[in-house]
Amino acid sequence: MFAKGVLYKENEAILYRMGELGFHPIAIHLMVFFEEHFREIKELGIQPSVMCYCMMLAVYAKTDRRDKANELLNEMLTNRVSNIHQVIGQMITGDFDDASN
Repeated sequence: MFAKGVLYKENEAILYRMGELGFHPIAIHLMVFFEEHFREIKELGIQPSVMCYCMMLAVYAKTDRRDKANELLNEMLTNRVSNIHQVIGQMITGDFDDASN
């Protein structure tokens, strides 16, 4: 019980410091939560829906994790299971943009 209390205090201090640095603690919690569930979905052999991918991208954007967002977009673009994943990924990255828009 004591160790859990110590860890809680350490986590609380880390989250407070992250808030001071501009990271929103709620967004960080959401990122961890969504990453865990996203990973679980994939481990079960289920293809995450486009909505799942877009939610993950939104969480990464909120937490300023461009590296993770780029990895996820690349995963969407190389997804051979679903064309819609590729199309949405291309739309997000601007592959369909041209001089007319």
